[in-house]
Amino acid sequence: MLVGQATLSQQISHNLERDIKVGIYQNSPKVFVDDSGNPAGFWVDIVDNIARINNWSIVYVPCIWSECLNLVEEDGLDLMVDVAYSPERDRTFSFNSNVVLASWSQIYARQGLELNSILELDNTRIGILRSSIQQDVLEKEIQAFGIYPTLVEVDSFDEVFALLEKGEIDAGIVNNFFATKEANKYSIVKTNILINPARLHFITQNDDPKNILPELDLVMEQLIDDPNSSYYQAMNRWLEPQKVFGWQDIRKIIMDFIIYTPFF
Repeated sequence: MLVGQATLSQQISHNLERDIKVGIYQNSPKVFVDDSGNPAGFWVDIVDNIARINNWSIVYVPCIWSECLNLVEEDGLDLMVDVAYSPERDRTFSFNSNVVLASWSQIYARQGLELNSILELDNTRIGILRSSIQQDVLEKEIQAFGIYPTLVEVDSFDEVFALLEKGEIDAGIVNNFFATKEANKYSIVKTNILINPARLHFITQNDDPKNILPELDLVMEQLIDDPNSSYYQAMNRWLEPQKVFGWQDIRKIIMDFIIYTPFF
């Protein structure tokens, strides 16, 4: 058992089992349904561990990204994972307190196209995940730089790469974790254009009507403070196979993003 979990489990072991519906979408390696139809990825490992401690019974609900957010808002899901914070979303959903991951997004190009700056996206076709934080940020960047690309909305990052490989779009935006795992499977070109440093959280319906987040954050705080916890094991397994990121590393990335970028 993890350090500190015995006490934590004793504190909440009297709770009756709660059924929690959790949205899951295709964003490997962070969260996805594997070839056997089972939920998998970093976020699933974390949710399963929190559920054991809090005596939750988890029901994973597969959905595409935009539908997942709609289901949370309409009380069709109790909890959604892997959601980037933004002030706009904060008015619609309740976010857990602890930052779970830091992420950023990278632009890839089709074969034969060289892109070196965001200005060169003018008059291109860009694949973008529908209702994503990347879409929100890119639309603001487009307006700020006075460029006029065509945004092609898709339902998964896999679709972005597939359209790039076919030459049906000129550029596409995916998060760094997905790109690290999947990009070498496609004939596409990595660019040096980075956007959207993000803080990733759990969310519930606005005002957390089922009072899920206090229990969740209590466990997350324990996991983040213990360098040997399942949190770092999941990170090592899914996201950083060559290196275990410590919380100090993650906090530094987040603070650097806040200090040096205009997105927060």
